[in-house]
Amino acid sequence: MSVRRWWRAVRWGAAVTLLVAPLFLSGCIFGGCPCPRLEWRLHTATPEGVDLHHLYIASAAEGWAVANGGRIYRFDGIAWNLHTTFPDLAWFHGIHGVSPTQVWAVGAGGRIYRYDGTAWTLHTVVPEGVGLWSVYMVSPSEGWAWGATGEIYRYNGTAWTLYRRTAERTPCHGIHGLSPTDVWAVGHGGRIYH
Repeated sequence: MSVRRWWRAVRWGAAVTLLVAPLFLSGCIFGGCPCPRLEWRLHTATPEGVDLHHLYIASAAEGWAVANGGRIYRFDGIAWNLHTTFPDLAWFHGIHGVSPTQVWAVGAGGRIYRYDGTAWTLHTVVPEGVGLWSVYMVSPSEGWAWGATGEIYRYNGTAWTLYRRTAERTPCHGIHGLSPTDVWAVGHGGRIYH
């Protein structure tokens, strides 16, 4: 086979693969579509029209979202409503929890807030005062928060302390994990930390 014929076959095979593979993967050939399609639609919009930065869904009847202007919204299974506002806070950027009585939100100025099942209160302000971009709670006694210039904070069940700084000073927008020793973070510049 000549190089030209081989290349033509490779291009044709790639084109067919790109067109047909999604249909096979979705199960829509030889038996119909086995799974219902996820159909995104607008559920609601906040009356204030503020930018929402992150959300945490605890159950079908409870969810939280954080926003600019120190706003925290709550989902009750039916509707999203403004739950709390901290007017002296420019923005919240991350939220996560482990139970209905332990939800954490992080934001501007290194502020970390905690929801105890009744009310949101300021838990601490990290001494470095850097904005916090994301938070992930592994358990009620362990959590991680990431600062705007690469600071990594660890919660030990009582206090948040500086664990280390990344050499790249990368802000990370998402943290998640499978266990206390298997936590991942993603951020600017395509960086992934583990």
